[in-house]
Amino acid sequence: LLPTLDDASGGRDLALTVDGAGWHASLRPVQLEGAKPLYLITAIPDAELMSSAYALLRLCPVAYRMRYRQGMDLDWEIPVEGMEQDGAEGSGGADAGTLAHRILERWDFRSGSLAALLDPDAPGAPRELRPALDDASLRERMTLWMENLASSDFGKTLADLSARRELHREAPFRVALENGPILTGSIDLWYDDGDTLRVVDYKLTRIRNAPPVLYDRQLLFYGAALSRIFPGRTTDLRLYHIVEGVLGKPVRQSSQKDIEADLRNAALVAAEGPFTPADDAPCTVCPFSGACAEYAFARSGATGLSSS
Repeated sequence: LLPTLDDASGGRDLALTVDGAGWHASLRPVQLEGAKPLYLITAIPDAELMSSAYALLRLCPVAYRMRYRQGMDLDWEIPVEGMEQDGAEGSGGADAGTLAHRILERWDFRSGSLAALLDPDAPGAPRELRPALDDASLRERMTLWMENLASSDFGKTLADLSARRELHREAPFRVALENGPILTGSIDLWYDDGDTLRVVDYKLTRIRNAPPVLYDRQLLFYGAALSRIFPGRTTDLRLYHIVEGVLGKPVRQSSQKDIEADLRNAALVAAEGPFTPADDAPCTVCPFSGACAEYAFARSGATGLSSS
């Protein structure tokens, strides 16, 4: 709630512009007995909302606060990559995820061209990925994963689309909704098969460890953006799990109206809180659980903190 405004609104909604802050808000008057009206922020049209921020906020507002309000570092794959106890995935951490995405952005999905993308001495090989490229074990695993993709029906479809230059990879977008927010992000892969816009988000996360809320919300965010860019088109939203070579089932979508309403709500919560723990927060797969006071309190049986 904002402090009382000395404006005879007559109960009408007001618009507020915050000089120098780069945003404005829609306000709704809230009348308290015996007091001047307060104004509740109901929309922030100029606010930008990123896909990763939205997904993390819906995973748990506390995790969002820690990452985006307190500035704690987070690599998107950290909950799984390089942290498996059974050693099945090996190490590699965020570099492995970055390398996989770089290959999938440039590759034609044919086995014969893969080696050049994994050559640490190839022209244009990024210096920041040199440790990953120098890791013979990681290169071997990456080769296996990519060749499994190339030999699958899905991979063959991508190879054909790539040859026809009909794949959109690492596609950036910026889409403004009425009354906000502005959706920003980048889609790993999407293509138009004539009937449907098909969106694929690559994950190095093993299926058993993939937190559904985190990844499903990210896909829904992409679907909402594409539905604005291409009104009336059907979208199909899926994860591709690189390690297992599995194309996931389509994410269940509600109406565009409901999804956009949730995006607007998320933008408000991101701006002003409250950042209280989600009732069903999957703490065991949260990238911040080791540093989260709320999780520590829950494990100890004590009463959690009130985050705002």
